[in-house]
Amino acid sequence: AIVCAGDEAACRTVFNARCALAPGGVLAVVTLHADGKVRRFIDAPDERVNGGYALAWASVRSMPLEAPPAFSGQAIIATAPLGSGTVNGERVEKLAAPAESWGRDAWFESYARAVAGTAYTDETPLLTPQREAELRVAFGMQALGTSAKNVPARMALPDAYALIFTAMERAEYTLADFEADVAGWRAGQQRGGVCSGGGPSTISAR
Repeated sequence: AIVCAGDEAACRTVFNARCALAPGGVLAVVTLHADGKVRRFIDAPDERVNGGYALAWASVRSMPLEAPPAFSGQAIIATAPLGSGTVNGERVEKLAAPAESWGRDAWFESYARAVAGTAYTDETPLLTPQREAELRVAFGMQALGTSAKNVPARMALPDAYALIFTAMERAEYTLADFEADVAGWRAGQQRGGVCSGGGPSTISAR
């Protein structure tokens, strides 16, 4: 979910978590992206900062997840430094963050630039271009079938679930999980005043 709202929101989320850490604190991030799509928000490089990381980590390490075959990913563990360090060539005692010398806003801007400049290749996306095209065709056929009968182009959630996810994925992500996620999404949309649709048990085929 960390990347769903875009780079700006993801940067702000990770940056705020970093600022909240005490010296020696640990940030753990679990992601199904085995590539650098999420990791770049954690370990974007900056040679001016102690440790070489834009977020001034003492260390960053990752471990592969023991995930089902349908998924792959990693756990990323980043540790804040305990003692002193160097920012822009100047020694900073108790380096919990470069903000002690830069100021919080300047540090965030520097970090966001480092993330933007970090290249990555999304090697293991759950939604590949081919799969997206296949889903669009499947949902399009559903919409055409219902419009020919002059009924709304909607599909029951169990049917949408079976259409969207493979058998292997459904073994790990149950219909109950899907229904709970859709219900949470609908609640969020309603709070924002932009929810429209066919109630809690249908999904639009558009």
